Parts: sequence; structure tokens; C-alpha cells
Amino acid sequence: MAHINLSSKFFCMKNLIFIIIFTYCALHISARTNTIQVRSFLIEGTTIYNIKGCLPKSQVYFYSQKDGGDILQETTTDQIGSATLKWEKSATPAFLLNTVPENDGPVEGNGMVQFIHDPEFTLKNITLENSNSFTTLSWNAEVAVPGSYSFQVLKSISNSEFKTVQSFDSWTKLETPYAFNDLSHITGAFYELRVIDKDGNPVYTSEPFSINGNVAFSLYPTATKSDLFIHLNETINNAVYRIINVNGKTIQSGNIDDAVYTCHVSSLSPGNYLIEIIINGKKSTAKFIKE
Repeated sequence: MAHINLSSKFFCMKNLIFIIIFTYCALHISARTNTIQVRSFLIEGTTIYNIKGCLPKSQVYFYSQKDGGDILQETTTDQIGSATLKWEKSATPAFLLNTVPENDGPVEGNGMVQFIHDPEFTLKNITLENSNSFTTLSWNAEVAVPGSYSFQVLKSISNSEFKTVQSFDSWTKLETPYAFNDLSHITGAFYELRVIDKDGNPVYTSEPFSINGNVAFSLYPTATKSDLFIHLNETINNAVYRIINVNGKTIQSGNIDDAVYTCHVSSLSPGNYLIEIIINGKKSTAKFIKE
């Protein structure tokens, strides 16, 4: 009888060890093969893909075809497996592949994802205008599901600490105009437009807009190694720019021939600069860093 009890205990122990090992492996594999979730937004003609559920610190590849094709773009996910891709051309459907870099162990992946959904929201005609009595930030928006997203206007005097000054709900699928009127009318104030999902999470924040003088424009990024993007908020007519170093010397200038103009600054030495925008004698400046 004692022999039978000992064998039974040994058998139970083996089963318990097997169950523990199996459970660990299942959880490990599950953690390494999450399901990718993709949401797309259309911002001023640029498609933004918000990607979640990837492997942390892994690579996301944006392919032209389901069987691979050309790699159009790639990026690295953050600590929680999220990433953002921007694409200025039509790319629906999009094909995404998530893999682990070789230096982090065996190459693993979540497989190819075909993304064919329409944008969950669209933003366009984001404009900041100045009048004698107030400043207006306006935009047009449409959402696929009314109430799924809301909009916030944020304001800062220093371009560093932004605070929400007004919120707007989305209540229709149709394209709708929105406007925020700032009666405080502080020259040189900065404004951002933020989109919030129904869970209260920010999914998009615009670059800061400012009327710094008499010309309304936004400049992004504010730190770059190669290109600056100048977004003018008024009709282009005899628009020019000049870049000024810390000694007050103009080291680069040119004509602005598009509402969203790409300014190449890769040849500049690293440091702090001012960029001045001039339209029909009206001038405004902004700071940027050449990395």
C-alpha cells in the first residue's frame, strides 16, 4: 500500500511540473504573438497609422503588397509595442509585418496584416487666423462613428506647457466645420489641436500653430537633422523665408511656393537658428534646432 501511495505522489508531481512548464510556455508564446491592432486617420491629406499590440522594441514594416513587395517604410515600436507610421500617398490596403530584430534573439513575427479600413476620422483645413479683436483656430472634421472621437484646443504662451482651453464633441459622420475663438488675443501664443478617443486617450496632436507677428504659420519639427516643414495659413503670394544664425547673419533664404513647404537644412551646422517668414512685407519668426 505504501508503494502505491509513493508512486501516486510521484505521478502527481510529474503532472504538476508538466502543467507548470506548459503554462509558462503558452504564456510566453502568447506574449510574443499579440494581435496587431491598426487604426488609420487622415490628417491634411496624410494617412497616419496608429499601431498597437506589436512586440516591444521590434520592427514594423510597411509593404506595398501582401506577399512582401517593396518596403515602403519601417519603424521601431516602443516599450509597450506601439508605433506610428505616416504615409502621404494612397496606401489602402496597407500591409504590415512585425518582427523581432536578430540581435534580440530568434527572429519572430506576428505575420502579415492586411489593413483595408477607411480612416476613423479626417482632419483638414486647419487654420489659425488673427483679427483685431480675437484669434481663431478652425478646422473641418468627419468621423466614421459619431461620438467616437472628440477635439481639444490647447494653448501655451511659451510653446512648452500647453493647457486645454476648449473641447468639442463629434456628433455627425458628415464633414463639419469647427472653430475656437480666443478672445484673450495674446500675440505670439501657440495653439495645438488634439484628437481624443472615446476612452480619453490622445491619438493625434498637431504641431503648434502660432501668429508670431503678422504671419500665421506652423513649423515642424522644431529639431531636425535634414528637413523643416513650413505650413502657411494664408494664401501664398510673394512668400519668402530666411534662416538666421545666433550672430544675426542670414545663412540661407528662398521662395516659398507651396502651402506646405519643405525647407532643406541638412547642410547647416548643428545649433540654434531663427527662421523668418515674409509675405507681402509681413514678418514672423520661429526658432528651431539643427541636430
